[in-house]
Amino acid sequence: MNAGSYRQGLGLVVLLGLVVAASVLSSPGEVLRAIEGLLADPFRFALALVILYSLRPLVAWPLSLVSVLVGYAYGFALGFPVALAGTVGSCLVPFVLARCFRGDVGLLGWVSGTGERFFDATGDVRGVFAARLAPAPADAISYGAGLSGVSASGFVLGTVLGEVPWTAAFVLVGASMTNFSVSEATLDSAAFVLGAALLAVLALAGPAYRYLRARRASDPLVDGPGGEARRSEE
Repeated sequence: MNAGSYRQGLGLVVLLGLVVAASVLSSPGEVLRAIEGLLADPFRFALALVILYSLRPLVAWPLSLVSVLVGYAYGFALGFPVALAGTVGSCLVPFVLARCFRGDVGLLGWVSGTGERFFDATGDVRGVFAARLAPAPADAISYGAGLSGVSASGFVLGTVLGEVPWTAAFVLVGASMTNFSVSEATLDSAAFVLGAALLAVLALAGPAYRYLRARRASDPLVDGPGGEARRSEE
């Protein structure tokens, strides 16, 4: 491993360590309740939301909590576009950071190579879209896409499309609250989660089929010398 790759890897480890430590030591409930207390001043509340969306990845708090707060504050009609824009902007932070740590060797090289093969098979937009639909941590997807060299435009579009159902659902949870409560900021719908996961699988079905067909076609045990004879024997 060269010195540059070593520094990149060490920097990423330090960054992730700080994120984990900040997440453990900080309380999203207290911060969100403090921001909710600013509702009487629309400008200060909006400014607090911008800061919260910007800094959220550094403490790895769930985006769902912020979407619920936005729904509670603005209702669904205004809260949905606000929460969706904030979600995309917040996801861009780890995506950009990850692009700075891309490497060709070691663990980073393995992650980058694996991600590149995945997105080569699916396309940037479809791959990010499917990953966002799956019930997986938003920041993990953002870091993975950044390390995989996904284009910024593909990342943004895939994130917008994939986060629409999740954002809408959590904004609706917030809009239905009479009093904001972090403990109630959950989505108690197994059918919704399973439906989103199924849609993610369907989005990847085409690329997965083409990948397996191409791999089978290039398999020397099938298409190498004597491949036709082996197929006829099967």
